[in-house]
Amino acid sequence: MGLLNASKLVKKHCPEIWKNLKILRIDFKFFALRWVILLLSQEFSVEDTQILWDLLLTTKLRFAFINYLILGLLLNIQKELMSDDFSEVMKLLQGCLLYTSDAADDLLCVDLGGRRIIKKKKK
Repeated sequence: MGLLNASKLVKKHCPEIWKNLKILRIDFKFFALRWVILLLSQEFSVEDTQILWDLLLTTKLRFAFINYLILGLLLNIQKELMSDDFSEVMKLLQGCLLYTSDAADDLLCVDLGGRRIIKKKKK
């Protein structure tokens, strides 16, 4: 698995995001490397991280799964990623992607192994 594969997926499926990241000179290693090294434990609640890790450890396609998960995370915040402010986009990518399953009625959600994972609302 490599971040190059995740970058290629984003370029193919979300050319707008990929192009904006390139314009802002934001390389995938600036944010996705942390996601992969920590296995997304900082981006999800403990309960949801356990589900993710179960999926990662039980699937033969774990590396592809991580790449598609990166793609999904970026798609979920696509509107915010289209900003022309480098620091705003980097802050979003490096520390504001906390997802939780405690508000499943929210419309901004993704299905992850039968559980609804949503973007945590700012207070």
